[in-house]
Amino acid sequence: MGVREDSRFGKKICVLSEKLKGTVQPNKLYAVELKAMHNGSGYVVVSATPILFNARVDTLIIPKSIY
Repeated sequence: MGVREDSRFGKKICVLSEKLKGTVQPNKLYAVELKAMHNGSGYVVVSATPILFNARVDTLIIPKSIY
């Protein structure tokens, strides 16, 4: 689980619950519900919903310009 550099909360390990194994894909953005581990060292992901949105990327190239 990533956090902002100036956050007072440090990074923690997130482990998928047994029911989510095989359903979460790498390199995709998810809204998740977390439950703290009993030993307090991380979180268990109990639900994960993919966040989908349409995006459009335009490229404008200007000849003889410095990029």
